[in-house]
Amino acid sequence: MSCSRYEQTQYQRPIRSSNIYLSINSRYVPFRLPNLIENATHIDTLVLCAHTCLNNDNCNTANYFPNIKVCSLYTEYLTMGQLLPDIITVISLSQCPTGRNYPGGICAPPQTFSLPLPIVPNGTWNQTGVIVASNLSTPYQVAVDSALNVYVVNSSQGTVLKFSPNNSKNSTTIASGLNLPFYTSVDSSGNVYVSDSFNHRVMKYPPGSDPSTGGIVIAGGHGPGGAANQLNTPSGIFVDCAGTVYIADRLNNRIQRWSVNSTTGVTVAGSSSGVSGNDSMHLNLPLDVQFDNTGNMYIADHNNNRIQKWLPFASSGTTVAGNGTHGSSFNEVTPVMMFVDSYMNIFVVDNSNNRILKFSSGVINSTVLLTLAGAEGLAIDKLICAERHRGS
Repeated sequence: MSCSRYEQTQYQRPIRSSNIYLSINSRYVPFRLPNLIENATHIDTLVLCAHTCLNNDNCNTANYFPNIKVCSLYTEYLTMGQLLPDIITVISLSQCPTGRNYPGGICAPPQTFSLPLPIVPNGTWNQTGVIVASNLSTPYQVAVDSALNVYVVNSSQGTVLKFSPNNSKNSTTIASGLNLPFYTSVDSSGNVYVSDSFNHRVMKYPPGSDPSTGGIVIAGGHGPGGAANQLNTPSGIFVDCAGTVYIADRLNNRIQRWSVNSTTGVTVAGSSSGVSGNDSMHLNLPLDVQFDNTGNMYIADHNNNRIQKWLPFASSGTTVAGNGTHGSSFNEVTPVMMFVDSYMNIFVVDNSNNRILKFSSGVINSTVLLTLAGAEGLAIDKLICAERHRGS
């Protein structure tokens, strides 16, 4: 699959499913063999099996075996195979049109129902938190993988720690020997990415790699500077499904795009020469970068007290949150980190005001979701890993 767009742009397919369709007491038998992706183990719930399928870009159907906690992922659509009576549950990511038969297969039976995705347009959050990670020193960003493991940047110790579900005290060190790391992200293959800020580089740790020696430099690493092969105190990073990394190059006032195996980055927002500014083409201390499900880029433009949205092909951004002034009103924000959900709501860490804000799509004023002292990071259990490919 390819597309012809300039460096920043991405091909973005629509959200895979607004609902997950279930067939109770059935087993999916594929029409064509082989198309089994994997038998995921230690999958404790049906919902987690659905998450696992959604997070795998090739999965369209899954069998869930609750007695052995296995989730079998398949590439075929439900409509291609057969449904046979069984004690398990079949998960399908596409609705089968009522009454239609397909060659070599059948449609889902009537006893299907919808399982809503957890990120909803008007969700609310409990004001009392649950501890999922402890014994930390200056924790910054957090990330959550499909198995609900929590990854924490333990910044002043120069490490990234992994906490398994329901175990907030004992952790596994994923990365060590870093210099004030700022941000971490984990992809569907279990690779962990870290912005090693004061070493002016971004690191990648494949699954099972040695925390102290197994890291791979995938961006920067040539000291602080503004050249194409350099970064200067990188902060937020976004990794797309093709492995391309977008970096908030903090002190260079720009967003850099590094493709897989590249030795240099390309400026996709802000000034390539590092000049700061407060107009629509410039940034001032960007701290985070995210994308929505249609390929729009969002930037936490910290010193300009705003969130900027850059459309594909754009050479300038539009302010979608904040009014450019520092303050505590509902239309003011000094963003540190953020998350954009599939409804284009923007969740922002406004740590100078000790709060998490939600800016609904098209709405100027925010809603205070949580009040937290010294909040630095934010992660939401997102299910969709959207395709982004560089044009050929």
